[in-house]
Amino acid sequence: KKFSIVIIFICKMIMNSISVFGYGANEHNKILIEVLFGKNPVTNTDAIEAINDAVAISIDHFNGDNSSMLIELKNNFKIRGLPDNLSSINFNGNSYTHRQYTHKGWTYDYSNDGSLDKGTVKKANFAKRKDILLKTVNQVFDFNFWSGKLWLSYDKQCDSFAAFVYYVHILGDYIHDSESDSKYTDYGMIPLIESDGMVGMIDEIEKYSKILFSEQSNGVGTQKRNYMLYLNELDEIRSEVEKIYNNKYDLDNNDIYVKYMSYAKDLMDCLKEYIPSLIKEETFFKNVFYQ
Repeated sequence: KKFSIVIIFICKMIMNSISVFGYGANEHNKILIEVLFGKNPVTNTDAIEAINDAVAISIDHFNGDNSSMLIELKNNFKIRGLPDNLSSINFNGNSYTHRQYTHKGWTYDYSNDGSLDKGTVKKANFAKRKDILLKTVNQVFDFNFWSGKLWLSYDKQCDSFAAFVYYVHILGDYIHDSESDSKYTDYGMIPLIESDGMVGMIDEIEKYSKILFSEQSNGVGTQKRNYMLYLNELDEIRSEVEKIYNNKYDLDNNDIYVKYMSYAKDLMDCLKEYIPSLIKEETFFKNVFYQ
């Protein structure tokens, strides 16, 4: 009987840790699929699994996790140019503290953040993390022949798609925190709107969406209409957040916290509503998933 009680206690502790410490890779994978495909079937599972592995490594690798994903990228999906192991981006942390070294934005300069431990910044090596995701995205899709080759930079759509899936992952962490049994206000993540020396996630998503869907901005009919409705909704959500939020300390007020997190959910709903039809029209995406 005592043994059974111990087992039950351990199981409850495990379940609580899952609830408190954020979404696991499977939940993040599900969210990205919903954002990119909606109700459309995923016809190329290798491609989306490779992207999901690269996102998980680039954002959530710490304490030696995710090494099996690197092996899968290299051996199963044949992604070229990846490191032999993840020791060059490994650092110690926990499910919340790791966020401040990887969750502050696609172009955030962690080396200039005086609140962070410089040794950990160096170990986390966000530039190399980004390159793992960029190399994977660049090989999964055909942007142009010279993208990421030799000394050349990645194609703008390649960089924008990588940035976009990066932000979808972080938004997933927002949604988890809003649903967690115990309120946790993590100041280490990029805010929804610009504040505290960081750009806003809504602004970033809009910026990279305009690059991803640049041709659709000049489209006609339903295609152009969906694009404009999408941008308008992003603007509306941003405006609502601006009414309640100025800086991270506002989230100490529970009423503001609840509203702020509800806007994160609205942002996720917006992406799930519009992105599948928009991304489906892009040649690089269509050739991999809709041929």
